Amino acid sequence: MSRKTIAVMALLAGALLSGCGSINARTEGKDSNTYYVGMHHDIAQIKNPGAYDYNYFDLALLFVDVPLSFVADTVYAPFDYYHGPYKTLK
Repeated sequence: MSRKTIAVMALLAGALLSGCGSINARTEGKDSNTYYVGMHHDIAQIKNPGAYDYNYFDLALLFVDVPLSFVADTVYAPFDYYHGPYKTLK
């Protein structure tokens, strides 16, 4: 494979795997009245690991996911503006 093909595949894989916190924050249905909900979700998980206690691999993935969530949340910003705040469904 050429370098260009490998670079395109790496970028595509990175785009598909990026923003896990962004997707989780939008699908969990928790209160969030702000933009960049994925970053806030990841940072909250880092501050209070809970289930990630003593699981350093998952906690390390959160540190990697923060900049990726930033990029994904920037792309989702127009949707967030149109959709409005994410509230818990009752």
